[in-house]
Amino acid sequence: SSIYTISIGAISVYGLSTFFGEMCPSTNAVVFTGDPHRKIFKVNSIVTTNLHHRCAKYFRGTSAAAPLAAGVFALVLEANPNLTWRDLQHLIVKTAKNTSICDPGWRRNAAGNDFNPKFGFGRIDADAMVTAAFNWTNVSQQLKCILSRSSEDSMIPSGDRVNIKEILSDCAITKLEHVQFIVTLKHRRRGDLSIAIKSPQGTESVLLAIRPKDNSFSGLKNWAFMTLQLWGENPLGTWLVTCTDNSKTKNHKKKMEHDMEDLQRQIIQSRKQTLNTMDDLQSKVVYDSVKGEFTKDKIPVIMDDEIDCGRTREEYMKTEIIKDEHDVSQRNKIPFDIYTKDSPIAGYIVKYSFVFWGTKE
Repeated sequence: SSIYTISIGAISVYGLSTFFGEMCPSTNAVVFTGDPHRKIFKVNSIVTTNLHHRCAKYFRGTSAAAPLAAGVFALVLEANPNLTWRDLQHLIVKTAKNTSICDPGWRRNAAGNDFNPKFGFGRIDADAMVTAAFNWTNVSQQLKCILSRSSEDSMIPSGDRVNIKEILSDCAITKLEHVQFIVTLKHRRRGDLSIAIKSPQGTESVLLAIRPKDNSFSGLKNWAFMTLQLWGENPLGTWLVTCTDNSKTKNHKKKMEHDMEDLQRQIIQSRKQTLNTMDDLQSKVVYDSVKGEFTKDKIPVIMDDEIDCGRTREEYMKTEIIKDEHDVSQRNKIPFDIYTKDSPIAGYIVKYSFVFWGTKE
């Protein structure tokens, strides 16, 4: 959640999300790696140098994605050494290309920037970034605006939501870059909590999704959530943050009947192979591009790997409020023990602040 960090994700050779990928509103972009979209697909090798004058045949994951992106950024800085860290992020937004176009997560914000929680602003295009860098004009001075509040009555009902509305009127920023929502709250089961923010222009960004394996009864203490998905929008107006308790939502781990994103891989495969045979499936299956369905008796297993992998467990958010850390002023206002199963209140917000970063132009 640092504005100084360029967050890079990994995509498969087909440009799809990888099985270990996470949806995150602070992701800048993605790069190709050898990892598959699903665990049942084969791994493609990336060969690189290793320790002791050896070669590594398998260079995978974000461990590969981050240095590959860093290499691209080195080329960009070689083309224009006068670029700042903010210029580099602007170049990513300007030049990144849409990937996995069948994925339903692609949206366009009010400033005209396409984004996807799986891919950020898209896959990095080294040629486009270097070309743009040659004639790039440095972005103007960074500005910062803050809205801070101590919550007086922001209880989170069990199985329901609470809305926080704040109006930003006195701010010189006209084009956003980074938006942070910093919150201290208590909740009886943090994995049931989700948080979304909506800009005055109507663009919504999910800051925190439900995490089925996060059983912590701790809350969050001064935890900073950040989104880049509002990049370029004007921040003036009414901001809305929705905190939802999803404890009554059945089956957090959704079974995916159809993997819409995988259609992109199937299209590429059908172009490469005359018989449309998907050889990268461990179980032999044929895809009929005319009928738009898998033939034969076997249907490939579709797994929601983003639930099984990633930072979904309770050990993730370390800066937390322990159960016995009482806020007396808030406790006196709530006649229920939120840690009991039948409590109509699942949690409450202690304090929060909005931090806006951007430019005047």
